[in-house]
Amino acid sequence: MRIFFATLIFIVNLSAFQFYFKSGWNLVGAVEDINLSTSSTELKYIWKYENGEWIFFSHNQRSKNYQNSSNLKVGDGFWVFSEKNISLNSKLQKNWLKLNINSTWQWQLLGDVNISHNVDIFDIDLFDTSKEKIAEIHNLGKKVICYFSAGSYENWRENKDIFPKSVLGNILDGWEDEKWLDIRDIEVRNIMKSRLYLAVEKNCDGVEPDNVDGYLNDSGFALTFEDQLNYNIFLAQESHKLGLAVGLKNDLNQVSQLVEYFDFSVNEQCYQFSECEKLSPFIKNGKPVFNAEYDKRYYLDDKKNEVCKNSNKMGFQTLILPLNLDDSFRINCKKEKNE
Repeated sequence: MRIFFATLIFIVNLSAFQFYFKSGWNLVGAVEDINLSTSSTELKYIWKYENGEWIFFSHNQRSKNYQNSSNLKVGDGFWVFSEKNISLNSKLQKNWLKLNINSTWQWQLLGDVNISHNVDIFDIDLFDTSKEKIAEIHNLGKKVICYFSAGSYENWRENKDIFPKSVLGNILDGWEDEKWLDIRDIEVRNIMKSRLYLAVEKNCDGVEPDNVDGYLNDSGFALTFEDQLNYNIFLAQESHKLGLAVGLKNDLNQVSQLVEYFDFSVNEQCYQFSECEKLSPFIKNGKPVFNAEYDKRYYLDDKKNEVCKNSNKMGFQTLILPLNLDDSFRINCKKEKNE
């Protein structure tokens, strides 16, 4: 009994173990086996001495003069250079933002971001929002979700030329400046990893990858249900490796398979298309549903309470917003009044 009890305590303590790194060099020991390729990108260099030689790891560099390794074994001592003071779990990963069904939000992708709204979370564009603006939001005690397209090519982005022509498919219906991507291609996945790294660099708390339902559209590629499922799980896992919360955008037909991988849902017009029930697994798992409806008449005509009553009954955080998400008007169903 004594041996069993001691072992149990060890396991519990290990699961809760945290590393506290100061900016600069730190000497620490591994408490369990670690795959360094999933460690925080804020750990710039990691070194260990083994069998008479130095072994090196970095997310962005290789060393010609030293053996490169991405693994640490329990008990290994290692030197790590951290770019700032940081707390990581026993896998050297950040713990990502955990939201609940009562978390409030604002969604604005165009124009200068209005940060006067009294909400918990601002969902804003990854590329168009400066690091300084994100810091300003954080200084108000708010969290930031950064939007980017994970399933389409956007011809106005500065880095548009990094996509191989072979991965560009058909134009998105209603969005002439965008083309579907071949999400099976490794280069597409590498580009999306770089976007997640940018989100970390800008200090986003989470991400909203858009256009993750290409398999339901005329993409120009023979994408299957399984192709999309695999890609969306990839996005979720890569986000969590970097300490980012991640939301599932639309893709209602795969909610039951993906709810365990994603931290929240961002949906458009589930009320208009009578699809809200498909999002209930998120609420049942204590994860918020951030829904946007684009028809202002839902609030202004005689049936103004219908959409909000339905939303509130289901536990959703529903906003009625302009289609171009420019903050020209905003109606919050939770308050049921025009703000």
